[in-house]
Amino acid sequence: AYLGGIDRTDRNGIIFIAPWGGFFDMARATFGPTTTVTNLVATPANEYGGALSPNEEWIAYTTPESGRNEVYALSLSGTRSRVPISSDGGEEAHWSASGREIFYRTEDRLMSVTVQPGAQLAPGKPILLFRGVYNLQSETGFSYDVDPKGDRFLMIRLADDHANAPVTNVRVALGWLSR
Repeated sequence: AYLGGIDRTDRNGIIFIAPWGGFFDMARATFGPTTTVTNLVATPANEYGGALSPNEEWIAYTTPESGRNEVYALSLSGTRSRVPISSDGGEEAHWSASGREIFYRTEDRLMSVTVQPGAQLAPGKPILLFRGVYNLQSETGFSYDVDPKGDRFLMIRLADDHANAPVTNVRVALGWLSR
């Protein structure tokens, strides 16, 4: 069976995007003597871009359920409570390494929401970090990532000049995570 894109793995299995009934939903597959597939989010909209919290208790994801893309966080505990994170559109959610902040992109803006991790996720108000994030999602669905140390971002963007010229140089940044 086609499982769609694998978003994240956690101690309980693999979280993936599943094409059920013509829509993409978030699900988890656990493996053992038997394989179990559990729906995490299943609505008549496409859910995607799951980002697992560092403590593996929440998953932030994108859905256009309201009519535009928004970011929500879903408790992976038995309660399955859902908390809105973005308030004016959003996608491409990432957690900070501490689990106390969720980043997301909306158009060309990178936003941040502080959260209190635990059984109840208490999000703050979204704040603008900076503009200039390019909506150049790769097949992974993400156009940026967060440095595990939390003080930098890695962005994908178009070349500033010579965009149509043949590539003659490739710049590779090594060791950006070791700083």
